[in-house]
Amino acid sequence: PRNTVFVLVCIPGRAQVEEHQVLERAVQNDISEINGEFSTPTHTPIIYMNRTVSFPELVALYTRADCCLATPLIDGMNLVAKEFIFAKDKNVKGAVPGILVLSELAGAAQEMFDALVVNPHDIEKVARSLIMALEVPWEDRWISTLDMREAVMKNDVNRWARRLLKQLDGVKETLFPLEKVQKLKSLLVCRDGHAFAIGDWADAGLRGHVRQDMQLVEVNDKEVP
Repeated sequence: PRNTVFVLVCIPGRAQVEEHQVLERAVQNDISEINGEFSTPTHTPIIYMNRTVSFPELVALYTRADCCLATPLIDGMNLVAKEFIFAKDKNVKGAVPGILVLSELAGAAQEMFDALVVNPHDIEKVARSLIMALEVPWEDRWISTLDMREAVMKNDVNRWARRLLKQLDGVKETLFPLEKVQKLKSLLVCRDGHAFAIGDWADAGLRGHVRQDMQLVEVNDKEVP
């Protein structure tokens, strides 16, 4: 429809990598073809922002967008999805509810239950989900948005830090030397309701394995929580 605009925000990165250059050219060519076919003197279907976006500008885009398409092929979490929902504060003037179309291969899909979860390889399903998202009634859209926003606000970094500290209290000597556990705990500081990670994991001599969220994960010199 002529009142729909897709804003594609691509933050430049690894511009010297040949694979990225090839992908960028392909994206630009596809956008040119689509805009060339469907644009009118008063409407451009795709706005391509291939530049760094300031924080206020990004929040404004999140706040005013009716839908967010976050479809990574693989992603441990995907903070874009959470940022989009968090920006949907009903008390902010001009804020509109937003439906999230989210890849099932993103970690965020495990806790954002009101999102329209899709297989990013299924292009037809993604397209149908976009149409469905834009057709959700206004009030129903707010209900879905606020439910996800509450979940995002509840499961923040502070809760993660408290959960990690609690799990460390139950670590057995046979699993990990207790002196190293105490050193790991000292790197997490909770102050005034906020969690801070300080120091370097490597400083604690934590090379090897740490049990975190019921999984064994590698810890090396450059890993952070």
